This record gives sequence, structure tokens and C-alpha cells, in this order.
Amino acid sequence: MTSTGKSRLLAALMEEAKTAGKKVIVLEPNRRLADGAQVESNSIYGHLYTGGVKEEDETEVAAEQKNLKVIPLRACDDPDDCVYLLDDAHLLGNARVSTPDGKQYGSGQLLSDFFDFTGVGGGKRKLVFFGDPYQIQRGGGDESVLSGGFQKTRGLKHQSLELIQLIDTTGGSAKLANAAKLASAIGAQRFAAFELQTDEGCSIADKREAAIAMLDRFRSDPSSVWCLAETHGQVNALTQWLRERLHEKKALNPVEAGDLLEVYVSPDVRDAFGSRVTMQSGGRTTVASVGRRTPYQQSLSWVKSGPVRFHTVGCGLRSREEVEIEVFEEFLIAEKPELDKETAVAESVWRNTIKRAREKALEGSQAMLQGIGRQSPPLPAPDFTYARYGYASTVHHAQGMSQPVCYVNCNHTAGRHSEGFFRWLYSALTVAERKLVLFNFTPIHPFDDAVWNAGSVKAAADIAVGAGWAFQPNGIATERDQQRSLPEGLDQSKDVLKSVAIWLRVVNAAERLGWQVVKAVCHPYQEQYEFLGPQGDQCLLRIAYNGKNVVTAMHLKDSEHWSFLSDLAYECLATNAFSSEAEALLRSARSRLDDIGWKIVSANETPYRLALSIVRNSDERVGLEINFDKQGLVSSLRPLTCSKLELVETIRPVFQ
Repeated sequence: MTSTGKSRLLAALMEEAKTAGKKVIVLEPNRRLADGAQVESNSIYGHLYTGGVKEEDETEVAAEQKNLKVIPLRACDDPDDCVYLLDDAHLLGNARVSTPDGKQYGSGQLLSDFFDFTGVGGGKRKLVFFGDPYQIQRGGGDESVLSGGFQKTRGLKHQSLELIQLIDTTGGSAKLANAAKLASAIGAQRFAAFELQTDEGCSIADKREAAIAMLDRFRSDPSSVWCLAETHGQVNALTQWLRERLHEKKALNPVEAGDLLEVYVSPDVRDAFGSRVTMQSGGRTTVASVGRRTPYQQSLSWVKSGPVRFHTVGCGLRSREEVEIEVFEEFLIAEKPELDKETAVAESVWRNTIKRAREKALEGSQAMLQGIGRQSPPLPAPDFTYARYGYASTVHHAQGMSQPVCYVNCNHTAGRHSEGFFRWLYSALTVAERKLVLFNFTPIHPFDDAVWNAGSVKAAADIAVGAGWAFQPNGIATERDQQRSLPEGLDQSKDVLKSVAIWLRVVNAAERLGWQVVKAVCHPYQEQYEFLGPQGDQCLLRIAYNGKNVVTAMHLKDSEHWSFLSDLAYECLATNAFSSEAEALLRSARSRLDDIGWKIVSANETPYRLALSIVRNSDERVGLEINFDKQGLVSSLRPLTCSKLELVETIRPVFQ
């Protein structure tokens, strides 16, 4: 996971391999990550398809490949015993993909191409993948190189090692603590609860508060802030909302001066002297000026409504070099992550038509030199810049990127109690460098999706206190307990082992409250104790139990010491063994009830069900049934009994 030293390990392994006389080739999923890496590295696409090690070389080769629909896999000329180190490998997948401008690299399946390219398994070359298994994965189990799923499909041996020691350079930040909790939940496959920690660098804001803060940051320092969401639709809505307020008008042109754009496909950009200007994908830039909007059209035989129309908008960018780009308007404003089919095909056909016309004209020019005919070639098709607004992004797209401040819209279609949401939130945490603000976030606890059903609740005078905790007559006593002296009368029990087991549980709980057991009277299925309090108070307590060695109730003779009884029952239950799911539910319920002065004094567990008694005073008790699933997520809550009917509505808000 994050902050476990992957980068340090990669650098150390790089030096070890070099010392052993091996050539080391470090690859990143894209050029942007390669440029930001701590060691010299290349993008995996650059290494497999263009062969350029340096960015300027790769730019030249890429420009030459602009007219190619499929960019072929090159022949491997790496040393036969080299070592490949692939960083951020969770961003690598094998699903067939193409770029937004319709290009395909090799077979379109990156991992297959890489393993074919290296010929690993048939020689001495070695591969080491570094990645974060808790982020959103780019492929399923059989495509994962971190778990070895992809290696297995190719019959290759592999080993996996997880780094588990956190290297905290944040001084105990809430962001890192939350990442650790999310990783732990994903590893355990437990998604019923998540207690978010907050501090100055990781906070929760209501929607209005977040909106005001976002606008202020975009106005003062737009390059430092980003908004993240789950879906492209949410991103579009956020972008529209932000643009209207930043430009202070509703009737907006597709591009306005001051707009923030993110480049998706590196364009072929030239400065005033005709030299290429590097503009890598993933970079955000500000529009300095907006020029002419150029219309295009292309007829398609299967589109009966007429020619398909598309447009570019000329934009000047704020950068060290004065550059102009032609932004592909339909891609910029697309409602989905990709162009609609009609526009994508029309643009491609239009571009190919111009290409063929140029080739034909150039052939004519050659013939003209030989005295045969005349024809001047048309101008080449202009280079379109595939860009999106740079105000917001999906978390999936933002993986591997970073911004100082991130606002995260936590509305998620998978629901909050899912691996998808936990991975998504974890991935969002890794994007923010300095400050993370969550909005539309509600507490994640086992009760938040439960159905409340109080239709069958009945008034009852006697709701059990102290029921549900078990004792072990043949259990192992601690060294301290072995040194205790039995209270008067306990040695007269007809079943000393049971009586001692009950007494030890009670005496340990009572001592934490400042009370002592001074005398015991033992009967079958019932123990009676005399207690001495810290102020010299005396009280008599009776404990009933069943043949399964489980206490069924605890009774006071004098209600004057009610608080001692409820505290003692609470302490005895706190040390009882429950299933992990029930324990998590009890922990969450205790925390919530403590806030309103109530406590759990009885808890009986049966498969996927808890029966609780919760109390505030001796005459304020509620018997509650909780049904839950194998994740520990509560499906229903049913108040069954209560000393006063109005108490049901008193406790209801705690569980919702």
C-alpha cells in the first residue's frame, strides 16, 4: 500500500542489479509518470512501440506515427539478461484499448505485447512489478501482474511479496491512517464499517461549504486544485457548475479564455519558430485566448440524417512558449468518456479522405515533373488536440496523478459497503498531496442501511440485565487470579469450578469499578454475592445462569445501586467472546449509545442475530433484536420490548 517504501525498494533493487552487471530498464505506465519518477525511466509505450528513451526522441517518432492507425510493436534489442522494473503496475492491464484519437498500440493488449516483447520465460530476462494492490485495478484477477494472475495464464513462475511496514513521513496524518484502514478492510474483505479520521489535511465538508472553498481555490490558484468524482456524468455536472461561476455567466462558449484544460492525447504543437513543443498527456494548461471556431463535415452512408458535423476551436495557451492548438470540440464536451460513434467514424473518414487526396495529388505532381498532367496537393488535415476540461476528473482517470488539493464527491453507485467504494476512496486519497476534502460523505457504520421495524414492540416491566456473557469452568486463570483468596462461602459450592469461573469474571469487572466481593452463597444455576463499595456501601447481587454456562440475568436486591449493576453488566459483556461480526456491531453500537447516555447491558448472539438490552436508568430499558449478514452489515433492527413506548423513538436516531 501507499507509504510502505516501494520507491525506495525499486531504487535499491536497481543498484543491486547494476552491481551484478545487469542492465536495468525502469518502465512506467505512461510518459507523465516516467518524467516524475525518482530514477531514470521510460514509459512502457515508448519502450515497446517508439523505442525512444528520451522524451524529445519519442516526440519526433510519435509525430512520424501520426498517420498510422496501428503503431506496431518494435523488435526487442535489449540485452538477453537485462532486468525490467515496472513501477505503478496496478495501472497496467490487458484489456484491448485504443487512444481517444483512435490509435492502437500493437495488438491493443499491453501486457500481452510486453511479455511477447521481452520473451520472458524463454531466456534470462527478469521482470519485477511494483504496485499498489489496494487501488482500483485496471484488470481482473487473470490480468493482474501483482497477484500473478497474468503470469499464470502464460505458464510462468512468479513470486509475490507484500510490504507491510508503514514508513510514516507525515507525522501521523489522518490521510495515511485512513488509507491504512481502507487497505486493511480490503485485505480482510470487510466493508460494514469505516471510521474516518480527520485533521487539517483530511476533512469532511458539507456540500455548500465545499462549493464555496472550491470556487475560492480555483479563482486564486487553479493549477493547485482538482475535483474528483466517480462517474463522467458527475464530472461533467461539476465542470458545468464551476465554469458558470468562474466565468460569471450561464451562456458559455465551448472554450473561454481562462478555462483550464487537460490534454488527453499529446498533440503535434509547434512554437513560433516551427520547433515542436512537448505537451504530454495528463498535463493541465490554461487558455490565454480563444480564436476561430472551425466547422467540418463528413457524410457516412449509414447516417441518414445528413453529414456528421464536428468542430475545432483555436486556443492560445499560457506557457513559456507561445503555442496555438486546435481543440476538438466534440471530444471536449462529450457526455461520455469517449466520442460518440458517429463523430469518431466521421472524423476518421474525413482525415483519411484528405490523406488519400494528398497522396493522389503528390503522385500527380511527380507525373507533372515528367510532363504528364497538373495537380497541386491539398493541405494536410490539421492536428486536433484531444482535451477535456481540467477542473474535475474521475478517480479512475486520476490514478497515478497528483494535485496539492483535492475535493472528492463521495456519491458512489456501488454503495458505501462495497469493495468498489473502498478501493475508489483509497485511490482518491493517494491523489491528494497536501489537502483532501470529502463532500457528500456520510458515516459508514453497520447500521446505516438497516430497516427499522418497531411494529411489534410491547411494553415490559422486566427486561434482562447482565445476560449473555459466558464462563468456562475449566478455563485457564491468569497468574493474578490464581493468587486470589476465595470469598467467604464460595468453597461451600457443590460445583466449585463453575462458581469460581463466575466469581473470577465478576470480581475482575467489579474491581475496575472499585467494588469487592466479600461473601458468596452458591446454589445450582444461581450465585449470590455481597459487595463492598468504595465508600463503604454494601449491596446484594444475584446471578442466574443456564446449563450452557451462560448468564441469563443479574438482579439487585436494592435498586439504590442500579448504576453499579448496569456498569458491572457492561464490564462483564465487554470481556465476552463474540463472533468478529457481532463484536464489530457491539463496538459500533456502544460508541453510538454512549453519546446519548445509554449502554448495552445484555447481549445474546445466535447465527446472524444479536438480542440486546440497552438501558439508561432502571426504569428506562429497551430490548432490541439486530439481524445482520456475513459482512456484519445490519439488515433490520426490531425493538421488541421497552419499559416505556416513547423510549423507542429516543434510541432510533442513534442507529440511523
